[in-house]
Amino acid sequence: MLLDIDVDDAGNVYVLDRSANLTGGGGSYAAIRRIDTAGMVRTLYQSSPPHLGGQLATPLGLAVTGEGDIYIANTGRDQIALLTPDGELRAVAGTGDRGYLDGAAAGAAFTAPAALALADDGTLFVTDQAGSVVRGLNPGPSGSLDAVPLAGAAALPRLEGVGVEVFAGQLGRAGFAGDGGPARAALLSGPKGLALGHAGNVLVADSRNHAVRRIATDGTIATLAGGNGQGTVDGPRDEARFDWPGAVAIGADGVVYVAENLNENLRAIAPDGSVSTAHRYASGRIHAIASDSRGGVFIARSNEVYRRSADGSTEVVEYDRYGGIYGLGVDGDGSVLYVDVDAPGASLVRVTGDGRATTLFADQLGVYGGALSSHVQGLAVAPDGSVYAADRVFERIVRIAPDGTAAIVADYETFGSLRVEPAGILATRDGDLLVSDGRQQVIWKITIE
Repeated sequence: MLLDIDVDDAGNVYVLDRSANLTGGGGSYAAIRRIDTAGMVRTLYQSSPPHLGGQLATPLGLAVTGEGDIYIANTGRDQIALLTPDGELRAVAGTGDRGYLDGAAAGAAFTAPAALALADDGTLFVTDQAGSVVRGLNPGPSGSLDAVPLAGAAALPRLEGVGVEVFAGQLGRAGFAGDGGPARAALLSGPKGLALGHAGNVLVADSRNHAVRRIATDGTIATLAGGNGQGTVDGPRDEARFDWPGAVAIGADGVVYVAENLNENLRAIAPDGSVSTAHRYASGRIHAIASDSRGGVFIARSNEVYRRSADGSTEVVEYDRYGGIYGLGVDGDGSVLYVDVDAPGASLVRVTGDGRATTLFADQLGVYGGALSSHVQGLAVAPDGSVYAADRVFERIVRIAPDGTAAIVADYETFGSLRVEPAGILATRDGDLLVSDGRQQVIWKITIE
């Protein structure tokens, strides 16, 4: 993806390029490339994704000087950087702390600088997104800006003593088979949402099979309902159809609620296996669902969270005016937790039963070097209050401890250099984590010493 372009006096074209990281760990590479007048392309500098330690964090602008220096708006680091002709990257303005402050380049503060432009006198103009203003950097009599410390996000710590193994499904094999046998010999296709049943069994939204599967405590798997083709058809379990089920939750009296990915339907599976449509929303897909110990079911749609009571009545629990709600979890007190994505930040929010909202964790989005991407699929709350986030884009599981610190639980390295797509996540009664993986077609079991 080309983000910006400039041309030097000799007619060489310089482009700011962003490309997907296809080697594991998710995110995007940023690169500065030059196309000379003969049409030859050369990469002058490439930065790994910021959440993996890359120095360029979603840069959005560049400008080339007559001497061949390249100014870069290092947007996620809130700095202006410079790439020298010999390939050295250094910062020339901004402390790296987000803000708005004029003055000497070393002490100035920016908020997500973007487009750049050079004037004939050497002044560098910068668009600053804090107040939608244009700011100027004057190199002074020397004609150049002095180097300042290059900002970078601190690497997330990793939990020690983490083990992973396949809990259900076969690595890399998609299909619909195995009912009545061990879950590790079964075939799944695009597993997503997970829920823990009252008796300890595990429910799985087997999305591409348009089914809900159940894994018993003895490790055997069965189809609870669906698997009869795509559609929205109510009726007995062996006739009902789902339309890409994406999330599951257990409500009162053992009723299983299923959110369908491609429409606005909330489906219900009764204890006898019959399927009905519990609610059809007028607009807006259901992002996630979760349940509390009292049988209430929480439903996240766009920027709202609802609570559906056992009698079918609903009430708005949370309304996020500016951000988007991703992931959904419920702790032992019945409080709702979700990830609030409000660019350029991501935060973990807890809403108590009386409506009080508390931010437990706040950080930049992962594209700017933060711990979480904008696509957290699932949340699980452990008895000690730790929250585990399944991050689909960054292909990892992150723990946010009760004190607000974040750490990597499992990632590309932990999964044996396999690319994964974490979606659903739950904490078992034994203290382990189960994580569904739509890329490898399995459910992983993660143990933490």
